[in-house]
Amino acid sequence: MHQDICGLALEKGVPFIVVQFPSSRPLLCELFLYSVKVFFWGGNDGREALTYAVRMVRHPGVRMLVTRFLMHGEEVAERKDLSWDDVIFKEFVRETAGYERVTVEQVAAQDINDTVEVIKSIGSECDLVMVGRVQCAESMLEETLGKWVETLELGVVGDMLASSDFANFSFSVPVVTEDQIQHDLAMNKFDWDHPIHLQPMSPTAVKEVTVTWDAYEATKGAHGVCILTEWDEFKTLDYAKIYANVQKPAFIFDGRNVVDPEKHRQIGFIVYSIGKPLDPWLADMPAVA
Repeated sequence: MHQDICGLALEKGVPFIVVQFPSSRPLLCELFLYSVKVFFWGGNDGREALTYAVRMVRHPGVRMLVTRFLMHGEEVAERKDLSWDDVIFKEFVRETAGYERVTVEQVAAQDINDTVEVIKSIGSECDLVMVGRVQCAESMLEETLGKWVETLELGVVGDMLASSDFANFSFSVPVVTEDQIQHDLAMNKFDWDHPIHLQPMSPTAVKEVTVTWDAYEATKGAHGVCILTEWDEFKTLDYAKIYANVQKPAFIFDGRNVVDPEKHRQIGFIVYSIGKPLDPWLADMPAVA
């Protein structure tokens, strides 16, 4: 076993290996506690960061504080004209409502100085700070602080968190961006676990993938819908509306058994669902190699 692990690590270029210290006691999840801070201004990258946060907080050892910055003059109260940032934030609040380990706050900063003070108020016990690389235009961060950014790849806030002002803190700062999705999809199978300097970066390998935050916009003119994650929002979509805007014949490939196959067949979809019977006429078709 020792040789197998070492040989695999050498082959994959693994920078380090984590092993459990021999002990008569198991490593209990309650002994693990990880403190995460999320800053949210909105924008594509910010919404992606919030999506990662939802997945992280499902671990029982993660404690999370999410701070949403409201633009100057924006009210905390409910509004009828919800933006995509509002929708994603409300969905995050709904998803995490049952977690006592999650705290959500909304901060109405009066100016850029207030914003910076909130960022600098991160506690020393924080292990991870998560932020989108590019914030929404209304935040004024790029306009007011952009000229002092030393590392453009980190964005305004990421660069600030990596500066000497936070040298006494020991948290990590993953900067989330849509570009990472394109990067991951461009890599060959298993290349993702190589060290960054060994990952292929050929521009010819980039896949034709478009990221959108609206399911109806994403499916417009498509040949089919692939469901790859078990998110509740996929159960409540208006699939009749989706069917009206996709090409025909229209397919649903449900990899998580999220939708009711019979209900969606009545709408008009051809449904492939894991572990469920095919449409009768499909089951009778000969296999094609």
